[in-house]
Amino acid sequence: MHGEAASAPIQDLSSMRENLHQTLRDYDPKDIFNCDETGLFWKMKPSRTLSNSSVAGSKQSKDRVTILLTCNSTGTEKMRPLFIHKHENPRALKNINKNSLPVNYYWNKKSWMQVSIWNQYLKKLDAHMRAQKRNILLLVDNAPTHALYENTILTNIVIHHLSPNTTAYLQPCDQGIINSFKSQYRKLYLRNRVKTFDNFNEYGTEPVEINIKKCIKYVARAWDSVTDITINNCWKKANIMPTYNEEDNDENEILMELARIKELEEVQVLIDQLNPENPFTAEEFVDYDNSEGTTEMVSDEEILKAVLPNDQEKEEEIEEIPLPTITHTEAVESYDKVLLYLQQKEENFDSKKNDIKIIKKLKKEALKDRFISARQVNLNDFVNSM
Repeated sequence: MHGEAASAPIQDLSSMRENLHQTLRDYDPKDIFNCDETGLFWKMKPSRTLSNSSVAGSKQSKDRVTILLTCNSTGTEKMRPLFIHKHENPRALKNINKNSLPVNYYWNKKSWMQVSIWNQYLKKLDAHMRAQKRNILLLVDNAPTHALYENTILTNIVIHHLSPNTTAYLQPCDQGIINSFKSQYRKLYLRNRVKTFDNFNEYGTEPVEINIKKCIKYVARAWDSVTDITINNCWKKANIMPTYNEEDNDENEILMELARIKELEEVQVLIDQLNPENPFTAEEFVDYDNSEGTTEMVSDEEILKAVLPNDQEKEEEIEEIPLPTITHTEAVESYDKVLLYLQQKEENFDSKKNDIKIIKKLKKEALKDRFISARQVNLNDFVNSM
């Protein structure tokens, strides 16, 4: 045991569980929720080459976001992930309404959870439950960032803080829910890398790393892929529900371990396809954010900034490089060249018919746009000459 688990008051866990049984007894299982944060190195490759050392070749990315996951005890409800990035307006999200994203998007320079973000999230969750006329209990750990402002009034959420150093045993999200989410995310990321590698080998396409927009998409899909069975089994493993049957514990443990092994095997297959130099095992790759990268020594000033509301300092946005302007005539000429290229490939002509049809349609649109543009110019010249 290490970290929080090593400091847990193991001798008191039984009485703590009994107290939780009594507390949760007044709620329907579908109205009992748990949430927890986790760090995610969102474009880290399955290699031991790290970016904090001077090495030849490509360097390992340690770009990090924080994800907060919330679900109920039956596994039937998974709230939209809370997503904390270090930029307010990254280039990949330019002109995108953040309310349309499949996550609740927040930002600060360290991409940490903050009291201000926590309170905003709770208000949204409370409004959601109020609209459904539901009252829920939300289990959370006792992290300093999980404090409530005096002016945060929750009408449909009761918050219950778990005892210090017990979340490794009593918090359902720590029993395998977050691990399953990370396995699903790693699979999506690795499939992207395998596809990119195949395109490079087949077409010579220059490999491009995923951006934060793609990361958000994968986070949402990974969370959707965590099954209700996995979530329910993790709640059972925590043994905090009043309906818990201890006789089912051994079978539940076996089912969870089999599911975990299957997920790791799927990740390992993708790692093997990439065949990186000095690779991680699947288990190391999935758990890396937990074991090494999510803690750091920080000053008192940085801790204070992390738990106070966002200041107004904004991360400098990357300067947008304007795309070159292509005229309608240039587009038409380019389509003509593509059509000629496809028609010259006589050996594959039948398989290229659909491609030719699409290019002709695009050329037709460009011709139409050129005509409209020319007509508008002539109209303006006519009006200006009067």
